[in-house]
Amino acid sequence: MAWNSLVRNSFPARGLSLHDLVSYIRLWRHRARSRRQLMWLDQRQLSDIGIDRSSAMEEALKPFWRG
Repeated sequence: MAWNSLVRNSFPARGLSLHDLVSYIRLWRHRARSRRQLMWLDQRQLSDIGIDRSSAMEEALKPFWRG
């Protein structure tokens, strides 16, 4: 069975195409990477982007699938 067919058959209710799935995976990887990087910023860097340490940690601890 082709990958595209497998993906379509696995997500029939949502009608996700292979392109949609790849887009979601890219978005999720970007979120996970960005959130990990927030944890390493110092106070000056956080101030530069306009957030405080507690907001940065709250964002960093979110699961990758949450927007």
